[in-house]
Amino acid sequence: MFTGTPVRQASVVLLLYVIGFSPAFASEGPPPTLNPKSYASPSGKYSLLVDPSDLYGRGSGSYRMTNHGREVWSGTRPYTLWEARVTDDGVTGGYAYSNGWRGFSEAGYKAGMGDFRVVILDQLGKERLDQATKRQESNYLHTPPNPLAAALIMDAVNDRMVVRVYDADVNRQAESWWPYQLSTGKALATFRPRELMADPTPVRSVMDAQPVLGTPLTLLHWWRYEWAKERKRGARFTLIGLDGKAVWSLDLPADYDSAGGEDAEERLMASLRRSGGILGSNTDPEKFMPFSVRTQHCR
Repeated sequence: MFTGTPVRQASVVLLLYVIGFSPAFASEGPPPTLNPKSYASPSGKYSLLVDPSDLYGRGSGSYRMTNHGREVWSGTRPYTLWEARVTDDGVTGGYAYSNGWRGFSEAGYKAGMGDFRVVILDQLGKERLDQATKRQESNYLHTPPNPLAAALIMDAVNDRMVVRVYDADVNRQAESWWPYQLSTGKALATFRPRELMADPTPVRSVMDAQPVLGTPLTLLHWWRYEWAKERKRGARFTLIGLDGKAVWSLDLPADYDSAGGEDAEERLMASLRRSGGILGSNTDPEKFMPFSVRTQHCR
């Protein structure tokens, strides 16, 4: 692991971004904006519209939940969900940044980075959970404050929601999983899937994670990169239980190397960053094999 001054650390971050496995926030740019968005439950029965009051998702938002097009509840909440999921029972879960993704307040830098909030709303829009965590400035240049969410997993079959949170140490990349019980809003024990693996050394970061419907398992697609004389770029797939421990693992160490050269490899990596390498993990269990892995080649 690289240790040193924040400036030197930032240089390493930029290098990791170039070879393809560092999070996209490693480079400077304007803060992302948040547009109105609708979130439908898996069956399409429920739909939640989230309408931000601010271009950057700061402060309050307006909400409207419908059941087959008929309003169930609506109103304003003091936060704007940056990402959300809705179950077929009409329960909503998501996370928010009180000062936006970049932590920029209208009151200026001295006002702080704001809060990271995890929220669960019941079928009538009442809060089961509103957990606020103060965000802290990152030690790395051009990197948003922490906590910073990587993704959201809604696992209604197992009565839980998981917020995947980026590691504050961008070199380590051992993201933390924050699970919550949907029915009560109770926070469960956090864990780091990478640190629970038997051999985490060649694994760099999670590219995708999807619950396997009808089971207590989640399928993870990892970016795998070996720092050797002959560079190898590939994947690891793991199935983990509710405790984060792997029960199955498949390594494909050179699966993303290409005879077509670096351009072909970069096209492949861009595709994987957009959609990951997992197919069909949330479909009808009667039509779904235990797992489905997409292998892509650019020859």
